[in-house]
Amino acid sequence: MGSVNSIREELLAYMNRNQMIHSHFAELSGINSGTLSRILKGNHPISMAQLVAITAGMKLPEDYFF
Repeated sequence: MGSVNSIREELLAYMNRNQMIHSHFAELSGINSGTLSRILKGNHPISMAQLVAITAGMKLPEDYFF
């Protein structure tokens, strides 16, 4: 469970560093804006497909969170 929180924390930090609102990151990553909002609030588990999309949206190596 701690690793999921770390992913959320890293995503939030990335968005803050880049002065990005969640709807912009949703567009970049291809994740539905409402789903991304629930992920950021901790109300939605992160699927493998969403994890891949988040990683790509953050321009990180494909295996960064694995």
